[in-house]
Amino acid sequence: MGRVWLRTFCHPTPTTVSHAFVIGSTVGGLSERIGTFLINDDTTTFTDLRQKIEVFNDNGMNRRTAMYQDLLHLMATGSNPHEYEGKKIMKYRFGVIEGIGGQELGDTNFTRDYDKSLVPRLIDSEVESEPIKEVVGNLLELDILLVPVSQIRPQDGSVTAQIWQDTFETEEEKMKRTVDHINEIDLTKYSPEKIQAANNPSREEEENAMELAESGEFK
Repeated sequence: MGRVWLRTFCHPTPTTVSHAFVIGSTVGGLSERIGTFLINDDTTTFTDLRQKIEVFNDNGMNRRTAMYQDLLHLMATGSNPHEYEGKKIMKYRFGVIEGIGGQELGDTNFTRDYDKSLVPRLIDSEVESEPIKEVVGNLLELDILLVPVSQIRPQDGSVTAQIWQDTFETEEEKMKRTVDHINEIDLTKYSPEKIQAANNPSREEEENAMELAESGEFK
């Protein structure tokens, strides 16, 4: 058996768009540990973990867990720099930050002392059906982070609050890019010898054509 610890990650909400009364509850960044689950090291997948996070069985009826209720609130009210809308905002991805996890001993406080320039490395959605330990490695050294998709820039999938900016090229830059492209073209394939060889059939090709004509198969 193994254990996973869970945290959430959100970009800080700018004070310019936050009411002073709620700034303290929407500071963003890395949260304290919000829960833990015992798992089977060999078989428990991220898909299984989603099930544990979101649903519990109450006398034969599936209900949302308190953890998932809090996560839904975070996704609905947290920072949304990329302006996700509707149901798209109510989704989350798994991630890790190297060095965040393991035994919290003494005065260690990851949420206070960790490097704030670090952002989660997202777990590829395609491997969520694989055992967590095979994807993450040593679960005693890394906590699993729940990252709302609103924290992810849709154009390139990076965890950033920076808005995507389409690159603008000056005429000089466009010309340079065109010239660089031309310089990369292999002009040797357009040599007179290769062009002549391509246009003139070889002796073998002429003989094959004559044989087909004599046999009546070439028309």
